[in-house]
Amino acid sequence: MTARTPLLSDIIELSVIDDKILQIKYIQFHPKVNILTYSYQLNKSLFKDVMEKLSLMGHNRDSLLKDLKLIGELIYKLFFFDSDGHRISIMDSLFSGNHNLSLFFNGEIEHIPFELAYNGRDFISLKRQITRHVPTNDLSEKDSSDGPIESLLVIGDPCANSTNSYNESINLFNSLKSTCQPAIKRLEYLSKELNCLEFQDILERYDLIHYAGHGEYHPESGGTLLIGKNTTFKASDLLSISNPPRLIFLNACLIAKTATGGRESLIHKLLKLGVTNIIASDWLILDEDFSSFLNVIYHSIFSGMTVGQSFLDAKRKSFTSGSHQWVYFSLYGSPTTVLY
Repeated sequence: MTARTPLLSDIIELSVIDDKILQIKYIQFHPKVNILTYSYQLNKSLFKDVMEKLSLMGHNRDSLLKDLKLIGELIYKLFFFDSDGHRISIMDSLFSGNHNLSLFFNGEIEHIPFELAYNGRDFISLKRQITRHVPTNDLSEKDSSDGPIESLLVIGDPCANSTNSYNESINLFNSLKSTCQPAIKRLEYLSKELNCLEFQDILERYDLIHYAGHGEYHPESGGTLLIGKNTTFKASDLLSISNPPRLIFLNACLIAKTATGGRESLIHKLLKLGVTNIIASDWLILDEDFSSFLNVIYHSIFSGMTVGQSFLDAKRKSFTSGSHQWVYFSLYGSPTTVLY
């Protein structure tokens, strides 16, 4: 594990060894430093059951929250109990912490949303800030307070085939105009088909990018963005970023999925090239307007809160309002970043 994590973060590293052993390394910093390692037989039947249920989740809006609790209980059983069915008691302390929890993954276990583990009372992702990380050879971490953002772009429905994505982007842009101007020097909106060079240029020129549109999964390349009706943007289209964005929010299906048999994905590439934070999804998202959920996140960010706390607050408010929109997204990167 070579990526530097924010100070005061507990760390969970999840690995599948030889396609059969699940290893959990728990580095606990509170109330004292403690390093624990658990290795036991991976319950492949349970793993398969979770993956199958995740692939179906989101198709039925009415039953989504009910289905989510059932999936959350399976995830809890997969990670918080050993192969003999004995509870790993120290793992339950993860539900009671109030500081950051950093997740690292090795192998296809990455596609299990550890953040949605449900112990019959609580979802762990509603109890504390959780951030996913990817291994990288770059040991440096960006200063989380290196000044406010100066440029922001909202991209809405570039394929021109989702009324909800378009409405979301327009509503968000208008909300940001009233919240951010004139503090942000460049606040812009874009809704048109793009080519890969244009999208690469966008990644070079904006501190914060919000994308509302479609994503696809291809086994050979992982999650890809549909930036035009016949154009996708994938990891191999991205060579370098001289001025990486501080935050990218990708409201697009499957964009966080990695390629079959490897670690490659657009999310991993963006993080390795220096993007500080990404919010994205690993599975299908219902086609709907996420304006209310997004407004909570961005209002908190532009009130001076960290990205991690803003994301957590939005999920909690979404849950208490009876909405399911909080379940889709994970935060990757440095949760202590302050953008405003």
